[in-house]
Amino acid sequence: MHIIHKYLLIIALVGSLLSFVVYKINCLFRSPSPQIRIGLVYTPASIYHEQVHGALLACIKKDSRFSVQDFAIATITDPILVSSVCELALESEADVLICTGFNSTQTLANLSQKRNNKKSVVFLGISEPVERGIVESLERPGKNITGVQSIPVNATFNPIELLLYAKPSVKRILLPYLVAAGGNEQKAHDAQKIAAAKGVTVTLLPINNVSETLLHVTSGLPGHDALMYIEADGVGHHGISFGKLATQHNITMFAGSIDGISEAALGYTSTPNCLAITAFELAKEITLNKISPSIIPIADSTGHRELIINTDLCAQQDLKDINIVAISAAIKNDPQLAVVHDHITIQNSH
Repeated sequence: MHIIHKYLLIIALVGSLLSFVVYKINCLFRSPSPQIRIGLVYTPASIYHEQVHGALLACIKKDSRFSVQDFAIATITDPILVSSVCELALESEADVLICTGFNSTQTLANLSQKRNNKKSVVFLGISEPVERGIVESLERPGKNITGVQSIPVNATFNPIELLLYAKPSVKRILLPYLVAAGGNEQKAHDAQKIAAAKGVTVTLLPINNVSETLLHVTSGLPGHDALMYIEADGVGHHGISFGKLATQHNITMFAGSIDGISEAALGYTSTPNCLAITAFELAKEITLNKISPSIIPIADSTGHRELIINTDLCAQQDLKDINIVAISAAIKNDPQLAVVHDHITIQNSH
């Protein structure tokens, strides 16, 4: 009996070993699971778009289940080009599209409806998506689109208040803005009223043709000691040039977005990382959990913005004697600016 048991044990061990070997061989020759393809629709010419794109790539590449396909739009101001790239994205093999910005998202929405194309779209970098007609409601977006809503800074305070704190000696501010449907005209007028209450003049500079922005700003700068633009404004694409003009004229530049922050003494802008993480999570809900974007509520991007003070550029833009300690204390004593209290970043150009 003992000999029989011994043989049975040997047979069992050999069988287990053979099963393990067969399993390993199958693993080696098994076709890998197909990756889920995410199409990224963006405009490389926009620094903000490029920053968000980089953050998205960093998120997606950490998950081996996903791959990326780029759909780059050379210029967002050419509607034919925008439509062409968006149509290419919709007809591609991408399982879901992540789209940065209003123009391309609106084009994707219109083309989806026109072509009866149900490819899922996740947007980011858009404020007031219901009012702008992108989705039906924040709770139930409808159709094939959901996304990440950017809460405008003006929902809590006007960023000109930070400029007034950072440069208490300011007298005249030039504020260009693009004239466009759903644009920043009201926010610009609000900034003008806030400054006027503190004895500061704001010269509003409406821009009708974005290609003429630098010409109008250059001619309007004399007599001013600060230049600023508002968050999510079309003129922000010229942010770097604005900063260089400010340095040439020895006046203070206040950037309202990531586009111009590298050449501005002051700026208040969001980081793109939180947008990318949230958008990718929505894409995973759609592709992995098979949830329709029509019933995925619009997410809020509550990631923090930073008041950025560039000490090198302060020296070149009429803020050589800036008192950062006093400025930080004054901001922290203002309850209206609570979201800024712990988000003041000091940096230099190097």
